[in-house]
Amino acid sequence: MSSLLLLFIFTRISVALNSTTQWLITDIQSMDGSGNNLEHPLWGAAGQPYLRITPVQYGPNQSPTGANRPNARNVSNTLFGQKPFLQNTYGISDFAPAWGVMLHLDLTFAATNSSDPFPIPVSSSDPVFNFPNNPENFIPVFRAGHVGVDVESNMRVIPNAFTPYIDCSGLYGNSIADMNNMRSFIGGKLKSVNSPMGEFPPRVVGGPYNGYFAFNIPNINMMPRV
Repeated sequence: MSSLLLLFIFTRISVALNSTTQWLITDIQSMDGSGNNLEHPLWGAAGQPYLRITPVQYGPNQSPTGANRPNARNVSNTLFGQKPFLQNTYGISDFAPAWGVMLHLDLTFAATNSSDPFPIPVSSSDPVFNFPNNPENFIPVFRAGHVGVDVESNMRVIPNAFTPYIDCSGLYGNSIADMNNMRSFIGGKLKSVNSPMGEFPPRVVGGPYNGYFAFNIPNINMMPRV
């Protein structure tokens, strides 16, 4: 055993024995992300507010702004509708952006507030979201839920439901109950069902997420192949 490794081990033991802080004594990553920073144990914990690195631009009473900006769906159609389709010069497949979405779904999640709609208007000529029988053509979107308001800066306080670490909290959850919901308790495996197409996670039956894979956060279904 190298002298450097021994020094590391003895240092960890010494710190644990001379500290009354529970985070040092256990030195095991918590399920909700708390305790990673010894001086600020709640930094990085699920449920903590997002940090703001740019000034907020809410309207009065935290209302949305941007009426003079391009329609979000039009921007999407313009960017992704460009042709001809170009192959990545590095030979990167579609799995790379899928993995990027997976990281996003593991690091950040702001629960939506169903009582605070913010629909995106859609043109009747939209190639996908075209509902001729619906005079109010729009993509249903809801603003993020918030746990408070900073009146002085006119800012909503929006919590992150996940931990900001790559720990699969979006899949496994942030508590014992969440994690047990995913476990089969057989051979250390997760719950799964066999179908003619292979082995998959169990699916939700009934309700608004009927047919979705039964992950703790339904949004993970955006990238089931990952």
